Amino acid sequence: MPKISKNLFTESNFFLALLLTSVALLSLSISQETAVDTPVVAASDTEKLLSLKGQTVKVTGKVTKTGKSGSGHNFLNFENSKFVGFTPSADLTNFPEGHPADTFQDKLVEITGPIELYQDKPEIVIKSPDQIKIIDPSKLAKVDSASQDAAPEEKPAPAITKTPATDPNEAVDWRRYFK
Repeated sequence: MPKISKNLFTESNFFLALLLTSVALLSLSISQETAVDTPVVAASDTEKLLSLKGQTVKVTGKVTKTGKSGSGHNFLNFENSKFVGFTPSADLTNFPEGHPADTFQDKLVEITGPIELYQDKPEIVIKSPDQIKIIDPSKLAKVDSASQDAAPEEKPAPAITKTPATDPNEAVDWRRYFK
């Protein structure tokens, strides 16, 4: 009959506990990394998109022109933008609802993926339908404030009032001057 050790704190148990703790901590750190919000950038903000090369972002804008190459690749071109959504012909079978060039013409969309450069222009390669979705125009307001077309429509300039600042060292609140 095998002898049962009364010492539960053996070397093998210690390493097993250490391994399980390491896996738990690694899982926690990965989940925290994925919980970080993906930046949202307007398709027309070329400079911002270029600065985010290699990073995963959400690009929003209106698709104004689409195209298909002779080999079947699909292209989505955006209003006032050099940004392109590109779907290789090999990935078109992943789109059972229709090719992106047909489905997203004249639609407001959000594309998620890493920014790549093709001929010095930013693009996202769209390999699956979960990377692109049609969005409500009100969602454009959530675009990064540095983006040029953050508002879905132009609004008239606010009226300027002539309320002077009382203290020259006081921080100026722009809301006092625009109503």
